[in-house]
Amino acid sequence: MTDEVIPLPSATLILLRPSNQGLEVLMGQRHATHSFMPNRFVFPGGRVDEEDSLVSGFAECLPRARDDQEPALDDATRLTLARTVLRETLEETDLLIGRPETLSTKITNPAPIWQSYADKGLRPAFEDLIMIGRAITPPPSHKRFDARFFMADGRLAHGDLPADGDSGELLDLAWRPVAQLAGLKMPTITKILLSIAVKAWKDDGPTLPDEPFEFTTI
Repeated sequence: MTDEVIPLPSATLILLRPSNQGLEVLMGQRHATHSFMPNRFVFPGGRVDEEDSLVSGFAECLPRARDDQEPALDDATRLTLARTVLRETLEETDLLIGRPETLSTKITNPAPIWQSYADKGLRPAFEDLIMIGRAITPPPSHKRFDARFFMADGRLAHGDLPADGDSGELLDLAWRPVAQLAGLKMPTITKILLSIAVKAWKDDGPTLPDEPFEFTTI
């Protein structure tokens, strides 16, 4: 009997922003060679790395979440997931999710991601991340993830997407009108969490979802 694969903790970010075509969402296509969800359009994100457990050196406010959205999840894990999603977003899109701030002292964490924020005069927007859901890849998949999904205002994104749309991790990376996604090949869980995020966009910005959500199959 084959041992069951343990899901790896991971984090994903849904970035929405207003445009003259309605709400837009940032998505890219996974390479055909990827062993997990090849050729599917997804949001930026990835698994937790060891470095994500280290403080960034910036002020770190907890991401926003409903009180009944995983109430047992401790603060340290929430911040680790927030650091993960900010790091993965930078690695996969070249975008920094932050707010302008001039630092009076050097940051204490020399990790490249946090230095990138400091170099651009930005602080990571921890407090602007909203946790909206969780999904766990079911067995018997050969690769499994325990994924938390966050949403944030895309107007907090600083930088430019790769000119050719290829970040090395995602192809055809672009802001896409939500109303024009019908032809894209997306995983079911991607469609479900996008719907939750769109419903939570109210009064020109992201808000907490109307109810907690945990989905255990991707």
